[in-house]
Amino acid sequence: MTPRHYSEMSDVVQRVFVAAGERIPDSGGPGIDWEQQRVVIRWHGELPSEVQAVVDAAADEPFEVVVVPIRFRPGDLLAEAHRLLEAHPGVVTGAGLDGAEGLHVWLAPELVAAAGSSEAVVAEHRVSSAWPLSFEANRVEPC
Repeated sequence: MTPRHYSEMSDVVQRVFVAAGERIPDSGGPGIDWEQQRVVIRWHGELPSEVQAVVDAAADEPFEVVVVPIRFRPGDLLAEAHRLLEAHPGVVTGAGLDGAEGLHVWLAPELVAAAGSSEAVVAEHRVSSAWPLSFEANRVEPC
């Protein structure tokens, strides 16, 4: 069964990607909230006029299009995630966006078990960042 307004909502998402162009790293990515029947555009900073035009054009659609401000630029967070992985091989097993409000970092579970906590591993291996971090013991396998 196809969710209501699937093609129309998907079309709005695609138009946001096109309108954002090279500024997509400022976006947490447009997405569809099926439960609320709305398109959600997460954006850091001022929304570009081209993206605002897509939002305005969707005003008459039978679903809502909302813009949610985000605290950090996702492109910067992803660059920091890569830095953490490279700077702490064998300690940091993965890192990714934590709702575009910081980074979630996965630590080698065997190190956490031996140290007694994620905090102890972070302190011992000096895992730090200018961005907010949350930690979890888990091994992330590459796709």
